[in-house]
Amino acid sequence: MILISAGHHPSAPGAKLGDFVEHDEAMLWVVEIARYLGTRGLVVPPGTLAKKVEFINRHDPSATVEIHFNDAWKDKNGDGMVQDDEHVGKGCETLYMPGSERGRSLAEALHGPLAALFPPDRGVKEGWYRMDPKRGPDFFLSRTACPAVIVEPDFVENAERLRKFRPVACAAIASALLNWHGGV
Repeated sequence: MILISAGHHPSAPGAKLGDFVEHDEAMLWVVEIARYLGTRGLVVPPGTLAKKVEFINRHDPSATVEIHFNDAWKDKNGDGMVQDDEHVGKGCETLYMPGSERGRSLAEALHGPLAALFPPDRGVKEGWYRMDPKRGPDFFLSRTACPAVIVEPDFVENAERLRKFRPVACAAIASALLNWHGGV
């Protein structure tokens, strides 16, 4: 069984830009990926991070993937607020539990097809909390009992590209998951 989770949750929906809301878009991806996986996939119900991790560990999956979308901004006008034109960032990255060979293997399997769709390739990386090794591993990655990855296909400012390539990207994720699952 492979579990698929949407980053964040309805009351803390993550990054936003215009009508693009991270959690809402991630849920669309999760449902589509699960459809491609059929009986081998299961959607993690939306909820707090702790509730999602609890659900995952109760189901003892062979792998879990959480879908997120990056956000980065630069305060160009110095007002301390994020304007639509201040969102910056492009590209795909995939995070895995630091030191986990199976997590890295899963991340690499998923990352290749996504990086081709959402350049530039930002790489497969160890997932530290706020990307700072001094703060320890990311909660989601460190608390799941199975290999888990966080996929960040692109940044919210590229919403049109994310929506356009969603069907192809979801099919690629599902295919990579099934290939990895069969090879484990």
